[in-house]
Amino acid sequence: MTNSQSTDQQSGEDDQSGPIKVEVATRYLESDSDPEDDRYVFAYTVTIMNHGDSAAQLLTRHWIITHGNGKTQEVKGDGVVGKQPLIKPGEGYQYTSGTVLETPIGTMGGSYQMIADDGQEFDAPIPDFLPPQPITLMSLFPMAQQLVPHARANEVVGLDQIENSVGILSHMY
Repeated sequence: MTNSQSTDQQSGEDDQSGPIKVEVATRYLESDSDPEDDRYVFAYTVTIMNHGDSAAQLLTRHWIITHGNGKTQEVKGDGVVGKQPLIKPGEGYQYTSGTVLETPIGTMGGSYQMIADDGQEFDAPIPDFLPPQPITLMSLFPMAQQLVPHARANEVVGLDQIENSVGILSHMY
């Protein structure tokens, strides 16, 4: 999507033990979001790496999504994006999915339930991560409402509006 904001936000391997490591990169999807209706859409790309000695198949997922207003959602289901990939030692699996939050901030995390070649089931943790916060006028400049009176405080703004606001503010200070 062309109207997305990327972030360097990634979960780290340091938060995990065991043969399966999970990394997540996220981005805000401005074109799919509607802040006036409390709808903030985020995409996340998950990379699952098998650093163990045997293959492991992803059976199910368990996500805990916490909105900035304290609301918590639990999502459980078979596989990821319709697949239950078998990940061989030294290999990985990557997919992209998305979520909708009611607030511009929140956290996600959880686990994948896996089964090794020998039949042993285990959980592979998904470290908590923060979807990127969309840029709003008020998050950049508390005085933005005075500068752009037609903008709502939680309105997601484009770079042209930010540049204009920066220019106005730099002349004020």
